[in-house]
Amino acid sequence: MIGDFLKQRRLAMGFTQEFVANQLKLSRQAISNWENDSRDINVRDLIAYAKLLEISFEDLEVSLNQPSALTKESISKISDGVVPKHFNLKLQRQEQTEATSTQKLHVKIEGDKVIGVHILLSCLFLNKNKLIIRNCPTAFDFLNILYEFGKNEWSDSFTYEDTIEVSSKRMPTDITSLNKISRASIGTITALTYRYHHLLFAFPGGDDFCFRPIDLHLDILSTVASYTYQEENKIFYSEKNDLLNKNISLNCYADGSKSVGAFFNAISLAYFYPNEIRINGLSPDPTVSYLITLLESSTNRTVQYLTSDKIVISKVDSIEIKDAEITLPPDMSMLVSYVLLFWDELENTIFDNVFIRDIPQSYIDLFTKLGLNIIEDKHTIQFKKASQIESEYFEFLRLGAAPFITSDLGPILSEFLAFHNISSILFDEVFIQRTNHIAELHKLGIRIKVLSNGALKTQDKLLDIDTNLKMYHLNDTCAGMAILMGIIQVHLDKVMLSNFDTVLHGFGNIQKVLCSLGYKGEIYG
Repeated sequence: MIGDFLKQRRLAMGFTQEFVANQLKLSRQAISNWENDSRDINVRDLIAYAKLLEISFEDLEVSLNQPSALTKESISKISDGVVPKHFNLKLQRQEQTEATSTQKLHVKIEGDKVIGVHILLSCLFLNKNKLIIRNCPTAFDFLNILYEFGKNEWSDSFTYEDTIEVSSKRMPTDITSLNKISRASIGTITALTYRYHHLLFAFPGGDDFCFRPIDLHLDILSTVASYTYQEENKIFYSEKNDLLNKNISLNCYADGSKSVGAFFNAISLAYFYPNEIRINGLSPDPTVSYLITLLESSTNRTVQYLTSDKIVISKVDSIEIKDAEITLPPDMSMLVSYVLLFWDELENTIFDNVFIRDIPQSYIDLFTKLGLNIIEDKHTIQFKKASQIESEYFEFLRLGAAPFITSDLGPILSEFLAFHNISSILFDEVFIQRTNHIAELHKLGIRIKVLSNGALKTQDKLLDIDTNLKMYHLNDTCAGMAILMGIIQVHLDKVMLSNFDTVLHGFGNIQKVLCSLGYKGEIYG
């Protein structure tokens, strides 16, 4: 049980419950309740407790599946490169009092997970200088990396509310464990190989709704290094080329699209390679502009746009690296998802931590076509249903890289449109394999068909469904959110959600959000 695991770890470190309570600014009784498994612990408190006890995120996830306390031997074995296991959630609807039903609901939109992950990974390039990241998300995809850095002593970090101060520490020459938990980490291979002369790395894991090749990353790596692949261990070994002293040009085009991951791989080299670097194929994704801002604010490198999708990083005699600070923008995938999740409570819901100016035009257009007006008050926004949903706009909806609506919202938008019987075809320009939500939604009477070209076509929902079905499988982050939306819209009273952690990988505050909607969740193995 998680409580016993935390207790044994606390005792092993010589901490009293009073000490832990003071550090976490909680009561001693709260700590006792957690350790006895008599009270649920929310994700934010669990993360803070784990950090205090120096528990890796990997160990924490695995402990949720353990029937009893872990021994030193099992902790050692778990830490030895095992991919984190899944955990499940019992979700039950609670009766709301009249007082709670009339209160305004506040929902925080956290910092952008994708931008945050790339900025956090960039701390590996700052040579022990300080990187401050504000408005950080609590998504597991972000926190996984932070814990991996700490476990391997690659960085020191200090957290305060939603701000993290991190500085690199030891040189990472084997990032295979990082690759297992983060797809974006493959974008560090070229810079780390050049900086430390050699590197072990692996195919990236993380949210595995589909396989994504790394050929473009290897092409960029081959500009400055040679590499070999060990089929038996599925590990790459790269080694820096000698006597490399020339201007280079790097390409970020992949199958007709512009890869954000490849751009991260390319621009990261500028932290260590002083010669001129030209990069072709910049995506309009905002992650690109944040990575350019970080490079210019943390080094003496200057970036010049040659065209809208091509830059040149000027040569310098020597690279100077300094402290830097980045504030993450609000996560648009989270904003859209929560607007749709709170659809029936929308005019009673306030979304915190967002300005209208933070919302790209394509998302403003989406909200307008949903019949919504946006009202801003200080650092919050609220939506008012001003008109009917404009069905014609959704007849064919293209998803993909910016400036389009992100591919991540495909399962979520298709669920919403199907539930409301809005005829729509959603075509994903980037991925055609986002179908993990379809079978589970069909159990709820929400029907979506996959067309021959991979597009999703909504169909009229079924009125007669089996409400006795209790188990729903959440196979990836976006599919999981779509299925959660369906469960809440159908008003199921009690369900079991397998692989609930997949949703937490993208929506770290989802348990608090579900609580606002009148649902209580209990994690189990």
